[in-house]
Amino acid sequence: MRVFKFCLLFVLFLPFVASAEDTFYVGAKSGYMVIDDIAIASTTNATNGGLLIGYQFESGGYGNIALEGEFTQVISKGDITINGNTGYWEVETAAIYLAYRTPDTLYFKAKAGMLREDVYISVAGATADGTDTGSSYGFGVGLRAANVMLELEYTLVEVDINYISLGLVFHF
Repeated sequence: MRVFKFCLLFVLFLPFVASAEDTFYVGAKSGYMVIDDIAIASTTNATNGGLLIGYQFESGGYGNIALEGEFTQVISKGDITINGNTGYWEVETAAIYLAYRTPDTLYFKAKAGMLREDVYISVAGATADGTDTGSSYGFGVGLRAANVMLELEYTLVEVDINYISLGLVFHF
């Protein structure tokens, strides 16, 4: 329900700050959630798919500033082994970012904002889950063609979870 309220507020807020040069965009992305924790014996990456909703403000020729909402859900769970016991893990996210893209056809992207994550782990019949909200950042490269962008991104979900994704974004 919180994600729905967040989306509703995001969509309702944007028309009040629009100008003629500003544009909305939507996108889809998919990639690997990677655990980077040496205390865990071994893991395989979980695969997440996501939706990106954004609003790009007038650029002025120095690149583009945008407000983005990003939501990911698990497509396939990752495997995990702790003390010889095997199981699986997954993470889902909802985030809001302020993003910057350079103005070129081949561009660079940087983003920073707030992220909420829901993590679930099940090993040998024992389960653990948790929700956390905190700062998040990311960077990437993209290729722009007319109203379509292809983006390869790295996002820090939390200290020991990273999201490497490939996405397709459509402006309208």
